[in-house]
Amino acid sequence: MMMAFVAISLMFGACKDNDVPEKVPEEVPEVVPEEVVITLTEVAPTSIVKGAYLTLTGTNLDHVNAVRFTDLSVNVDVLKENFVSVSATQILVTVPADAPFDKVAVVSEENEVIFWSGTLEEKVSAETKKARAIEHYLVQDYVAQVTEVTASQTQIIVKGLYSGTGNYSLCEVTPWQDVTLTEVFEYRTALTDAPFSLSFDRFVTRNNSTYDRSLSKWLIVKDGTKDEIISHARYADNIDAKQSPLSPGVLAGKKGAAIWAFHPLFQQDLDDLKLTCATYNLTLTDLMYATQGDVITHQYAGKTWYFNRSGIEALDIVLLEYAKRNVVVAAIVLIRPAASAADKTIGNLLQHPDYASGHYTMPNLSTPESVETYAAALDFVASRYMRNDNRYGRIHHWIIHNEADIGYEWTNMGRNRAMSVYMDTYVKSMRLCYNIFRQYDSNTEVFGSFTQSWTQPISSQGYSTVKMLNALNDYCRAEGDFKWGLAIHPYPQSITDPKTWLDADATFSMNTKLLTFKNLEVVDKWAKTPANQYLGTVKRSVWLSENGTNSPSYSDKDLEEQAAGCAYAWKKLNALSGIDCIVWNNWADNPAEFGLRLGLRNFDFEPKSAWYVYKAADTPEEDAVFEPYKAVIGISDWNIIQNIYTEAMPN
Repeated sequence: MMMAFVAISLMFGACKDNDVPEKVPEEVPEVVPEEVVITLTEVAPTSIVKGAYLTLTGTNLDHVNAVRFTDLSVNVDVLKENFVSVSATQILVTVPADAPFDKVAVVSEENEVIFWSGTLEEKVSAETKKARAIEHYLVQDYVAQVTEVTASQTQIIVKGLYSGTGNYSLCEVTPWQDVTLTEVFEYRTALTDAPFSLSFDRFVTRNNSTYDRSLSKWLIVKDGTKDEIISHARYADNIDAKQSPLSPGVLAGKKGAAIWAFHPLFQQDLDDLKLTCATYNLTLTDLMYATQGDVITHQYAGKTWYFNRSGIEALDIVLLEYAKRNVVVAAIVLIRPAASAADKTIGNLLQHPDYASGHYTMPNLSTPESVETYAAALDFVASRYMRNDNRYGRIHHWIIHNEADIGYEWTNMGRNRAMSVYMDTYVKSMRLCYNIFRQYDSNTEVFGSFTQSWTQPISSQGYSTVKMLNALNDYCRAEGDFKWGLAIHPYPQSITDPKTWLDADATFSMNTKLLTFKNLEVVDKWAKTPANQYLGTVKRSVWLSENGTNSPSYSDKDLEEQAAGCAYAWKKLNALSGIDCIVWNNWADNPAEFGLRLGLRNFDFEPKSAWYVYKAADTPEEDAVFEPYKAVIGISDWNIIQNIYTEAMPN
């Protein structure tokens, strides 16, 4: 209980010879501290929203140290110094954005917790509550830790530490389960030792299938009616490869393009442009079937899976041409909605349950059957295109879906999704891909795909790219790091205008609204910042995986400005060591591409001025071919790299 005390101090002077002797003080009777009883009688309003005022009424509230919002497992406190106002009978506080809304209490000066008997009703949606739970989980400083997870060919070894009284369990969290939504975890092992090291069979039978537990993550809970999470979940740090190590894909230069694979000029431009990297759209729902036919079969999870033979063999032809030239290939993993899938059964399994519209869907990771189907497709392409003999060609890296920051259009899982909720699924997909692909090639990387929207979302339904990257870093700190890279699309501010050097919203600041060819120094600095690197020391790969400048028409002026934009972009990226390569998009003007003319060739496949610029890039002819374009840009030399403002990275 809160106690009030009276402090008494006495002053004593020194006695001198002629002074009257000081009177001995009488004994002061002991003052019994009065008990201060705090009561909480009313909280208003009972229906509240984040950022709103909340009024607490009661007695002795001036002895309150904090107002607590809680669901009895998560506590968020507003400290006294942050109250809007306080008196003996009333406290006014602002509701925190990350607060649980089940109960409210006050915390006394002696840390006694006094609950209000009512229950708060939250006006914000279930989506917001889920987002808050995810955000809280990622930044929580848990008392326990899963320190290491290793997957051998047959075993999963999990190590960790914890302390405290009570009973504790190590829990396995599968891809179709949510850490923050699960009240009692299904797959659990009682803990008896701390620290601990436990071994499990890697492959188990679940849901009539053989499940690979290297796809799971592991956390520690305190047992109860509702499990109390006391550690972050951790994915496998290391997964033993199924085969001898593959040679890494080493970029011989920075120049790439998305050439139309079956055009007669495909091989010619591969050679004439001296391309070193390429991307390829790998649409799983175009290739996978639920029934037999003219198919290639694949065994996964104890089942037989079917893949379109003609589609796969056509892909073989393309990848073999790249392999002959040592072109480093990144496949873009895409999933069409069920209505557009080659096989509707597969489409319905892979389509996200909240898909609303858009060109592609986020994969469905909410059921064991959907996760298994997705994993089987990934395992098939990995087993075929990550071989030591390159029999069918080679895929070195994997771009996971397309332009996640405008996912409502290109990786849809519904509209108006909270970024934290969207990112939680996106990271799960990245991790699932990574943990399967690394079983075949320990050098492979997975890439997150983003547009130019650095701090300014493209639309009200989009997200800031840098906020999504920050979230990815949060997941790595919480659940263990992995080798992900950045596949970004820094088109000019106006995709129709090739004069990217004039982009007003692309500033030389880490807080720039947009990332375009003009300010590539921003992403270069991002890549070189330790907080953004793998394990804090290894630069993440940065591919400009879809980029180009447009010619609004085929007039001489427009073609010249497109070529100038191409030269400007090349000089920028080639001078920045944080950027690994560029994949020019499009190789040829595409009549279906919304009226744009981004190609190096025109609609008739004749070379445009930009084709000659791109051909000369990274060759002895570069300076001579680029020279006329300095006047178009308005510069006297190619010393165009700028310093970046030194303010803190955006949160």
